[in-house]
Amino acid sequence: FTVIGTGIDPEMDVRGTNEVSIASGDTSPTPADGTDFGSILVAGGTKSHVFSVTNIGGATLYLDGSPAVAVGGAHASDFTVTAQPGTNIAAGAGTTFTLQFDPSASGPRTGTVNIANNDSTEDPYTFTVIGTGIDPEMDVRGTNGVSIASGDVTPSIADGTDFGAINIAGGTRDHIFTVTNSGSGQLSLTGSPPVGITGPHAGDFAVVASPSTNIAAYAATTFTIRFDPSAAGARTATVSIANSDTNENPYTFSMVGTGIVALAAPTLILPTSSAIGTTNATLGGTISLDGGSAILARGTVWGTAAAPTGNSLVEGGTATGTFSHVRTGLPVAAGIFHRGWATNSTGIGYSPDGFFFTEPDAATSVSFAN
Repeated sequence: FTVIGTGIDPEMDVRGTNEVSIASGDTSPTPADGTDFGSILVAGGTKSHVFSVTNIGGATLYLDGSPAVAVGGAHASDFTVTAQPGTNIAAGAGTTFTLQFDPSASGPRTGTVNIANNDSTEDPYTFTVIGTGIDPEMDVRGTNGVSIASGDVTPSIADGTDFGAINIAGGTRDHIFTVTNSGSGQLSLTGSPPVGITGPHAGDFAVVASPSTNIAAYAATTFTIRFDPSAAGARTATVSIANSDTNENPYTFSMVGTGIVALAAPTLILPTSSAIGTTNATLGGTISLDGGSAILARGTVWGTAAAPTGNSLVEGGTATGTFSHVRTGLPVAAGIFHRGWATNSTGIGYSPDGFFFTEPDAATSVSFAN
């Protein structure tokens, strides 16, 4: 008599995203089946893909590894099985497992999935997975496009971190800074405000135009800082920018500016004239302000037209306040404009015009013949 029997065997198949079958031994990851996880931020980024294991054979499929799904390869630690599959899979049934990609560095990251099983033709069942770690890379550039290193504590005119000398009475100066992202991932400025200013004289520096907070790969944004000194001397502060660049967070650099009391020429008021004669008079003025530096000389000028600068004579004193001296050689019976003047290291200042008439000559007796 004849006997017959039918041999049955499990038949394992793994499917990725979109239910696309992944052949055992596949070494060409693709987004279509989920073996390519795409680009993920190194700082805090993860992505999980669910894979299904199906038994299309006639006998129970056993996943007999420990763990059931293991990951090896060059960057195995960047891939983690966060949900293991069932280990006994009946004919026609299936189970799933979840693989998470969490890159530890930028660039391509690869691993190999390994599933030990009792399918005699596909033991172990392996396939390659890949993901790309992306990371922002922050740089700040000042005036002239000069890069300012994070942590820089040496302000410079060249890069705009030294704002120079500014008058404390109403003077300001704005500098524009550029934040660039030369990395492959989006750069986020995470502070509130995005650009903070601290330090001994933080109140003398203000962000008057803020940057964008999300900067795409290879893109840039700008911000503007204004220096408005409240006192004379060196004024210092530190810029701090919280961000998602893992090795430059926060991005900091020092700034300096110098407050100055701007010098001016002396200020004079109240031109004076007295003891007016035919060719002489006592002229003077009052120095009300020295302009911020010592008076070097003072005196008077006169002329026959307004705002005279000629016929100058030094009086001899160097103090502020009222002074006068005798002027001779004036024209007889003439209208005389006069001003006081004073000089300092900045220049010369004049008083407003004064005006008077010199006296005429004494009357001359004239005889007429009859």
